Amino acid sequence: MIKIIDRYIFKEIIGPFLYALLLLTMILLLNRLLRMMDMIISKGLDVWIVLEVVGLSLPFMFAVTIPMSVLVAMVVSFGRLSGDNEIISFKSSGVSLYRLIIAPSIFSLIVFIGMIYFNNQILPNTNHRLKNLLMDINQKSPMLDIKEGIFTKFESDYEILVRKKDEKKPVAYGVIIYEPNQNGPPTTIVAEKAEMNYLDNGQRLKIVLYDGEVHEIDNNDPKGYKRIVFKENVINIKSNASLRRTSRTQRGDREMSAQDMLMLIYGWNQEIAGQKEDISLEVENRIRYLLNMDEKAVIEEDTTEAILLPYPLLEINYNALGLNPSSQQSKINQERLRKQRYSEAFSNDSQFSSRLNTHIDEIKRLEKEIAKYMVEVHKKYSMPFACFVFVLLGIPLGMMSRGGGIGIGIGISMGFFVVYWIFIMTGEKLADRLILTPLVSMWLANGILGPLGLYLTIRSVRETAMIDWDNLRNRLNPFKRITREPEEKTLILATEDEIQSLDVLEIENSKNENSSD
Repeated sequence: MIKIIDRYIFKEIIGPFLYALLLLTMILLLNRLLRMMDMIISKGLDVWIVLEVVGLSLPFMFAVTIPMSVLVAMVVSFGRLSGDNEIISFKSSGVSLYRLIIAPSIFSLIVFIGMIYFNNQILPNTNHRLKNLLMDINQKSPMLDIKEGIFTKFESDYEILVRKKDEKKPVAYGVIIYEPNQNGPPTTIVAEKAEMNYLDNGQRLKIVLYDGEVHEIDNNDPKGYKRIVFKENVINIKSNASLRRTSRTQRGDREMSAQDMLMLIYGWNQEIAGQKEDISLEVENRIRYLLNMDEKAVIEEDTTEAILLPYPLLEINYNALGLNPSSQQSKINQERLRKQRYSEAFSNDSQFSSRLNTHIDEIKRLEKEIAKYMVEVHKKYSMPFACFVFVLLGIPLGMMSRGGGIGIGIGISMGFFVVYWIFIMTGEKLADRLILTPLVSMWLANGILGPLGLYLTIRSVRETAMIDWDNLRNRLNPFKRITREPEEKTLILATEDEIQSLDVLEIENSKNENSSD
């Protein structure tokens, strides 16, 4: 049963948590919109498409801002309780700090369970939809509808021909445009370069022409001819190129749940086992080939001695074979035949090495894929677990601030989260390069900051001040000067007899007070 004190602390936490979640999410969202602004303008996206992009971007932002908001909530709420001396009131009532941590722990447990479900069920699907939408937006370009060397007819009867187009940018070169004319032949526009962009969600095509000419025949006088030279000319053509939505089934690591990735990793491990079996079979066949050659005998023309061709790694008993190793001719034959053996045994060595290298390269590729996906699996659980770590960090940091204010609380939270995020990003890169295991790389931050938070919590229970905030504010504020008068200290000297007489006098005074009572 939740007691009054737990409900009270819950209310203190919820407000800063929601405020921090909103603020941090808005910061990330504005940053993303600024990066997408050029794409939104150049593609002429509809307002609803932009809102869909924003809505699908929110889930992966929540995956980052929710743990961070937990840290902010702990620092701000317990900083307020400490600044208003409510922590002292709790302690004077017999409520220890360990008892006060129960409510934040329950709160972090709820967030932890919710984020695990969120990371495995909601986030992969929204990431997949967002990726498909962004791919459709990137493919929305007039260059996809226009072919090189062929006239392309648009809805408004405009015909466009380009000699060359840029596949990465909406730019074409050697442009010829036939503009329809109801009362006569079409107007011909020639330009060296053109930039094309869809506007109004694909309902209008804007073409900016550079360094060209306009050739037009006068409708009233067929012999009349106009030629206009321009540096820049803008044409707007009616179009019907709305965003084409496609459905893609292939998913990346951030578009899958932990269970789906583990199933994929299981298949890759089976492939690695198969590759290792193939390597073992290749080596065994090679060894058999080399050993089988030792069973062959070569009869020399100049001698009736049967000489077994020696495999370099085998010890041969020449006496048992009836050979005399001390014979000079025998030594020459053995050396010659040993060279012959090397030549025969390793005549196909390049093919053997090529097959082995193919298997080894495939194993390395699969191991990197496994490490990449295992990083995402561990991240889906290490990030939610950070809520417990941030509770251990946030509570003592808030209490140590002792009224440091919301600004200091948010600043502390940002600092620790930046450190945490550096650990995550660095660990992810090291794991992708197979320098660290995915387990170590994704849990290292929790393993370091967790014990640090536990240490700070114990110091707070013992009421040991870690930070002098007044001194910190004074050092950070150059305009505030605080001068303190030096304290005067008086040294009193007395002999041993005088000290004894003072002690006797105190005893007599205390007796007189007791008798008067």
